[in-house]
Parts: sequence; structure tokens; C-alpha cells
Amino acid sequence: MKKITAFLGLVGVVSMISACSDTVTGVNEEENEQAQAITSSSSSATGAKPTSSSQKTSNGIALDEITSSGSVTGSGEVIHDTITTQVIISSTSNYTAPYYSSGGPFCWSDNCPGASSPSTATSSSSISLEVTLSSEAPVYPTVTETQMIDQRDQKMYKLQTIAGMHWMAENLNYETADGSFCKTASSEDMCGTYGRFYTITAARKACPLGWRLPTQEEVEALDAAVPHEWWSVGGRFKLSNGEATDYGDADKQGYFWLSTGNAWKIKNFDGDQVHGLQEDAADRAYNIRCVENK
Repeated sequence: MKKITAFLGLVGVVSMISACSDTVTGVNEEENEQAQAITSSSSSATGAKPTSSSQKTSNGIALDEITSSGSVTGSGEVIHDTITTQVIISSTSNYTAPYYSSGGPFCWSDNCPGASSPSTATSSSSISLEVTLSSEAPVYPTVTETQMIDQRDQKMYKLQTIAGMHWMAENLNYETADGSFCKTASSEDMCGTYGRFYTITAARKACPLGWRLPTQEEVEALDAAVPHEWWSVGGRFKLSNGEATDYGDADKQGYFWLSTGNAWKIKNFDGDQVHGLQEDAADRAYNIRCVENK
């Protein structure tokens, strides 16, 4: 009986020692796993760069530029590595070249944090851009059925619809940059009475936007529908080397430019009221009646 009791006691001691050994082994394995996790976390934290936030400074606006890349582990998990770079766009331009800072922000301002000395590199090529706004930009006139206001000089003209076309019922009086005349050195100003007188070159550019010189067919249709008095018999200027040298035939003859380069002549003397084509229009300045370009 004593031998059996001693044997059972020995078995119990062996079992206790075995259980303690398993407990110690489990604790060591858990400690090793924690140590590995701490080492991995520390290594990851050491390699990571701090994330910067957008900020506005007196020299510019800082923007975050984030680039992400990914890799796949054997378990199918995607690991993302994120790099954050700060870019400063300056609101000033009193510098000659970009500034760079190694390991710091990419900067276009001479006052950004950590900026190095200005770059001495010069560009191998340059582009010059010039923008010019013309004060002579064309604008459409204000037009009703019976009236036009030329927005270029605010002059007002009567209008009529005749033979299916919208006509100026008065001679144009718009001063072009060149090629238009009111008087010679010895004559009075005729523009107030008869409108302005133009060379054919100036006449082709003188009508308001949306209006033009009439064709011969349009003038013939108009002339058949209006009385003689509808026309202005304002004479003509003779020219020499582009200058007005003589004015004449006021109240006797009138001339109006056609788009072909010829003129429409109105004779008003010796009892005649002859209307017809004037083909010899060299070295002359005549009046204009514009027609709407439809």
C-alpha cells in the first residue's frame, strides 16, 4: 500500500513539471511575437515621412502632392507606400529662376522655408508673347427700320427699305484713317452738307459692320424706285498723289461708289436729270450710300 502511494505521488510531480514547462514555452513564444511586432512597427515608423498639410503663406500657396504605389504580398494583402511632397506656388514674380531645396519643399519663391541659393542656370530658349488690343475694334451699328446709329462715332443716319434692300438714305460721314476728304486747302468743309468723300480703297472699308457698298444691279433697282431728289448731288474731289487738290460740281453732279469700283452718276444741270454708270473713276473721291449686307 505504501509503494502504490509513493508511485502515484511521483507521477503527480512529473505531471506538474511538464505543465510548468508548457506554460513557460507559451509565454516565451508570445513575448517573441510581441518583440517582432514592435520591431516591425518601429522600422515602418522610422522609414515613413511626415504628412504635410496645405497652408497659405505670404509668398504663395502650399499644395500637397501625394503619390501612392502598392505591392501585393503572398497572402493577397495590398501594402501602400505613401510619399507626401510639399509644393509652394508663389504669388510674386520678382525672381529670375526657380529655387530648389534638397530634401525639402519644391519652391518657386525666394522666401520659402529651407530655400537654397538662386539657381544660376539659364534657359536655352525663350518665348515672347505680345497681346495688343485695338481701339479700332469693329462694332455693329444700332439699326431699326428707319434709323441707324454708327457706334464708331455715334453719328445717326436715316434708313429706307427700297426694292427689297435696306439702304442708307443719307451719305456716309465716317472719317477713315486715310483716303477720305472734306475739303481742300482752299475750299470750305463739305462734309456737313454732303457727307464725306472717299477713294475707292477707303470706300470699301468705310461702311459700318454688317453693311457694304451696293452692286450695280442694286443701285439700278433703287434708282428705278426713287425720285431724282432722293439722291444727294454733292460734287466730287479731284486727287493727286492721294491728296485732294480740287472740289467742284456741287449741286450739279453727284457720284456714289459701287462695289465694282465704278460709280453711279447723277447729273443735275442744263435741265437734265441723267442717272447712269460712271466708269472713269480714277483719281476721284466720291460719296457713299451703304446697303445692309443680307
